[in-house]
Amino acid sequence: MLAGAACLPMAAHGATPAQEVRFVVVTNWENGADSGDEPGEYQNWVEREHLDEKVPVRGAPDVVRRNRAGLYGLVLRHGVTDLAAFVLDPRFDFHHTYWLFTGISGVDPNAASVGSVAWARWVVDGDALREIDDRTIPKDWPYGLYAIGASRPNTLPEAPNHYGSVTDVAELTRAYPLNQGLARWAFALSQRVNLADDPAIALRRKAWTGFDQARKPPFVLMGETLGAERYWHGAPRNRRATAGHRTGSGCGHMGRANSS
Repeated sequence: MLAGAACLPMAAHGATPAQEVRFVVVTNWENGADSGDEPGEYQNWVEREHLDEKVPVRGAPDVVRRNRAGLYGLVLRHGVTDLAAFVLDPRFDFHHTYWLFTGISGVDPNAASVGSVAWARWVVDGDALREIDDRTIPKDWPYGLYAIGASRPNTLPEAPNHYGSVTDVAELTRAYPLNQGLARWAFALSQRVNLADDPAIALRRKAWTGFDQARKPPFVLMGETLGAERYWHGAPRNRRATAGHRTGSGCGHMGRANSS
């Protein structure tokens, strides 16, 4: 629905032309006010990017701001309906808009350190899975999580009828390619940027004995995104996430795992 909404036609002939929106940052939540108190996801964007102007949106009050440079910020106070209201408002033109969606994320300690930035070529859905309790799985299984339509972990779906009305196994894919040329261009442009570090985080990195990448200061890398509604921690689940990404996208290592 949203993809189609973003391509809505301009305002009718004779009406005020729709305002072109070039860049939108979408955040998921905020604590209290948008500024001046304990920050959530939205407040730092509001304060640091000077999103001082509130932008009224039909059906989604008090969720959109912008600055003088034309950067828009959106907080999903009422869920995804706020985003839908914004893109459906005929006063705005989203034909050439760049979108940045924030989230809480972690990273494979074999690939990068806390604070590193990964340009993603693929997004993999990490939620749509079958699960068997690890204590009762077959002895030759590494864990009890596996793709819908597959018969065991780390294999692609082979039986489409495992999922309701699906008739083509290709419909069970959970890997979605992004604009890979844009990602490579962005990486080439930014790979030598010195990222900000924090003394407290630098101290914590030293605890990652045996993980050389995790002990490095933050850096820029190419990687992929595995998105999930749940958090996970520990070596077995990390191996599952990395293997699931490789199976789904056919790429190398996973530079970033989202859990937001």
